[in-house]
Amino acid sequence: MFFAREAKALAAVITDLSSKVKELREQISVLEIEKAQREESFEKREREIEHKLGLHKQQVEQDVVLAKREATVSLREENLAADRKRFEEQMAFVEKRFTEQTEYLKAIISDLAERLPSVKIAARMK
Repeated sequence: MFFAREAKALAAVITDLSSKVKELREQISVLEIEKAQREESFEKREREIEHKLGLHKQQVEQDVVLAKREATVSLREENLAADRKRFEEQMAFVEKRFTEQTEYLKAIISDLAERLPSVKIAARMK
């Protein structure tokens, strides 16, 4: 009987320990699942951050290209404005010179007309 009691006590201890082992294994399984979920969450977060960084890098590159284009367009507009101003000044100069030369030619022609004998006068003398 002594062995029976010890056997029953030993069996109770074994069942208790096996149930504890079973509980611990279940806890290990739950903890492994939680660990895997957290790792997946962290990896997903890391991928999202890398994606956002890539998008930000592209945005910065596009901003640089756009700024270069704007600077080029602005410079071209300034050059065109300067060219237009020079062209208008040159046209004003050419117009002034043309007017002066026409007035000069008109003056020469009128002087020549006064100094040349008139055909009418020559015809009356005969």
